[in-house]
Amino acid sequence: MAFRVSLALMAAAASLLATAQAQSVAPSSLRADPFSALVGKRKPAAERVAARTAVERYVIATDDRVFLFQSDAGEGRLKFLCGDGDQRISCVIDEVNPAEEIHALTAARASRGDVIWRNKEGETLLRVAAYGGVTVVWPGETRAHAASKSFGEDPPLVLDFATVDTARQRAQAATALISAKVGAPIVFDIGDPGPDSAGGAAVLADAVARAADGVERVADDPTGARVIAARLKQVRLRPMPGPSLAMDNEVLTVGYNPAGDIAGRPSSARVAKFLEESL
Repeated sequence: MAFRVSLALMAAAASLLATAQAQSVAPSSLRADPFSALVGKRKPAAERVAARTAVERYVIATDDRVFLFQSDAGEGRLKFLCGDGDQRISCVIDEVNPAEEIHALTAARASRGDVIWRNKEGETLLRVAAYGGVTVVWPGETRAHAASKSFGEDPPLVLDFATVDTARQRAQAATALISAKVGAPIVFDIGDPGPDSAGGAAVLADAVARAADGVERVADDPTGARVIAARLKQVRLRPMPGPSLAMDNEVLTVGYNPAGDIAGRPSSARVAKFLEESL
């Protein structure tokens, strides 16, 4: 009888130990994950991974502007969609397909358990509070806006297919738009590129828009516009092993890797920062 009681006590102790171990591992693993705030209540691992890799749609609380966000393991992508009457150069450089930038972001833990998402230039574009609230800084603005999650089935945030003709048309549009903005001719030149391995020119077409974005950011104030008009005459886009920027004799050379997706071209923020430091 005593032997049976001893066995029962041992089994109960083993069960309690297993339960305690399970309870101690799960919460600590969530606390060690700085991105758990992004997925809300704890879910099975497969669902948590799917939630991080899915594209989430958000709407600015005070108006109907929309952005998309996709993240996985501390790396994120953010895209601000064009709306009616949107005059950002990304939205007017291509009459057929908007050329919205896909921003590459990296996450970091902030105070109170928030997660902030910054680009490589250190600009904070998105903040996710520990309680789930989201704020975002819209392109061209400095004040953060509250946003709420919406619904939509959006594809992964990668560059859309684009032809060499699309890249050439964007270069012509960039020439017209930037020249008009600064009041002096600035020519965007893509040379004579061949198609990439997919038979198109997705990275080149995006690089044209990002270069125009960056130039426009610098030219947004009168002083910047005067400097651009006086010291920049041409923007050349050329295939290279990786993204690069160089300034020589009033010519900005933008290097891009045709096989690199968004990592294959300089971002608009990088172009703007380079110009501010070089001109």
